[in-house]
Amino acid sequence: MPAEDPAELRKQRLIIAGVVAATVILVAGVSAATYYLGGHPKTAETVRDIAIIFAAVVMIFIMLA
Repeated sequence: MPAEDPAELRKQRLIIAGVVAATVILVAGVSAATYYLGGHPKTAETVRDIAIIFAAVVMIFIMLA
């Protein structure tokens, strides 16, 4: 197996570290939002309604494409 370029290995490691960091931040954000919305049902209703409208708009764009 040929030795890889150290610069290429460093680039790959940085990409992997970035993906892992983004995943951890995403999971933490979803967990915090779930905890907050669990205690605030009125806000949860508003967020739910916005998500439904957004999903409907995306579906319309997909059907038009």
